[in-house]
Amino acid sequence: MQFLIDFAEEDPEFQAILARASNYAVVQGVVIDIDRLWLHLWATQGRRSGDRLRRLLRYYPDFDLFEYGDGGFLDPFIPSQPLSRQDIETWRPDDWEWLAEDSGRLFKRWPLVVKVCLRPQAGPDERIPTAAELYDGDGRLQVEVEVRPRARLASNPRRAYSPLLGGVSIGTGAADFGTLGVILTDAGGKHYGLTCSHVVAQGTAVTQPALRDMRSAGIIGTSILSSVLTGCAQGTRCNPWSGITANEIDAALIDMDGSVTPSVLEILDIGHLTGITSRAALTTGQTVEVMGRTSGLNSLRLGGLAAWYSFDHHGQDYCFRNLFEVESPYGRPGAIRQGDSGASVCAPGPAGTEWAGLIAGHDAFKGYAIYAESIAQWLAANGYRLQLR
Repeated sequence: MQFLIDFAEEDPEFQAILARASNYAVVQGVVIDIDRLWLHLWATQGRRSGDRLRRLLRYYPDFDLFEYGDGGFLDPFIPSQPLSRQDIETWRPDDWEWLAEDSGRLFKRWPLVVKVCLRPQAGPDERIPTAAELYDGDGRLQVEVEVRPRARLASNPRRAYSPLLGGVSIGTGAADFGTLGVILTDAGGKHYGLTCSHVVAQGTAVTQPALRDMRSAGIIGTSILSSVLTGCAQGTRCNPWSGITANEIDAALIDMDGSVTPSVLEILDIGHLTGITSRAALTTGQTVEVMGRTSGLNSLRLGGLAAWYSFDHHGQDYCFRNLFEVESPYGRPGAIRQGDSGASVCAPGPAGTEWAGLIAGHDAFKGYAIYAESIAQWLAANGYRLQLR
C-alpha cells in the first residue's frame, strides 16, 4: 500500500479534500480506499466474462453488498501480485463504461474512493459536510461521506481496571461471569454498577474482572437490588396463553465500594453517555455499539421486537417479553456471546452517545436486550433515581 501513502502525501486533489474536511470538527478521519467493484474485476480478470458480470449486476444492482464477506457473493482471493499504482492509473476492465452506467456508480478516471469519516454528531447544530462541499466533482476522485462510531484505541475488557467503568468483565465465584454494563450515579455522587440479575444475584459480592479471567481479582462491591426471574420447566411454551409469568427486567444494581476501587461514568472504548434513549426513539435497522466482556467492541444494528421469547439458563427455561434484538448488519454469527450479558447497548443521540439497553441473552446469530428506559423505570420504582452523568 506504499503507493497510497505516496498518493496521500503528494496528490493535490486529495490534499484539497483533506484541507476542506479539516474545517469540520465532526470529521474524525479521511480514508483512501479502492472502489470494490473495480478491485473485484482486477482480482478476477480473465475468470469472469462480460456477460456474466452483466447478469450479476442485473440481479444484484447494489454492488456494495458484495463487500460483505459473510454474504457469500464474492469468494476471498489471494492476488498473484500486489496492486500497484500503475494498475490504478492504467488498468481498466472490458465494458468499464457500461458497468459504471448500468450499476449507477459515479466512476471517475481513477478507481480511488476518498471516504470522509464522521463521528456521531455532538449536537443538532454541529455542521455536517456534504460530498459536494468537500470536492467540486470535476476531478478524478470519488468522494463519500459516512458516519462511523467514534474510533478508539482497542482495549481488553477482561483485565482489571482502576478506575472502573462499564463494558468490563465481572463475576461472582469461580464459574459465573458477565459484563459490567454501565456506571450510574445518584444525586449525592455515589456510584452504582449495573448488570444482569442472572449474572449477579442479590447480596452477592462482585469481582472485577471475573475470577475466570484473573484468579487474583478483587471485590468491587455487592449487589443490593436484583430483579427476580421467574423460571419454568424446560419445554414450557412461552406465549400469552401458557399461564406462565413472563420476565421483562433482568437487572442487578451493584453498590460500588469506592474505597477499594474508584469508578468513572464511562463505558470502555465507547466513552461518556449523555442520556437514555427512549423506546419510542429506537427503530429497526438503527446502528448501535456494544462493548461486551467476551465479544469486545462491536458495531451492530437493531433487529426486531422479541414480543415473547424463551431462553435456557442452567437447565431451566425463562420466558421473556418485550426485548429487542441486536445483530450484525452482515449476518455474521456470534455478534453477542456468552459472557456479554449485562453489556450496554449504546445508540447515537442528539447530544452524543446514549444508553439504549442491556444485553440479557443471545443465540448463534443475535443478542437480546432489555430497554434502558424500562430498567430506569424499574430502578425508580425501587427507590433508585440514578443518572448517567
